[in-house]
Amino acid sequence: MERVLVLCQRRASGTDESVHPTVAHLGRYVDALFPATVEYLTSGTQGDYEADYKFKLDYAKKVSDNPDAKAFVRAHKGEYSLVVLNTCPFMFTKFDLVHQLLKSGGVMVVKMFEPHNETGEVPPETRLRMLDDLDRIDRTKDLEKFFVQDTSGRFGAFAFKARRKRKRTKRSSKSEGTQKK
Repeated sequence: MERVLVLCQRRASGTDESVHPTVAHLGRYVDALFPATVEYLTSGTQGDYEADYKFKLDYAKKVSDNPDAKAFVRAHKGEYSLVVLNTCPFMFTKFDLVHQLLKSGGVMVVKMFEPHNETGEVPPETRLRMLDDLDRIDRTKDLEKFFVQDTSGRFGAFAFKARRKRKRTKRSSKSEGTQKK
């Protein structure tokens, strides 16, 4: 069974009627991909809602500014096959943290599941605007360092496959040094 983490989304709410259909759309999307356990992380701190994790997935300016995120990444490193950014502010996503949470070959997908958007697909003009915003604040290199566009179509039109995680060893460092000579 695969594990999926959904960011910027709560699992349930007693007062917000839009949450149930949104979560149902997310569930159908994941079910069509593979059998999975779906977990929800949201940074909301107020209101009548449920989520598996409640904090912001970032390290702010320093890791010590957000001990919850640090502990979560350490505890869940390499555990998820898929991380869904559901209506998250893409330009502020901490791509390095998402990358750490993914298994090798894992995928980060940007979706906009809402009550009236069953597929969650981000319209092409919105995708372009999101990428332009990322470029405008000079974050495109951050995305490209950790991810490459997934063109399989399996996960949707706005999906990114995690770049292979490399473990440097003393031996590989030495052999790289000899090759350069």
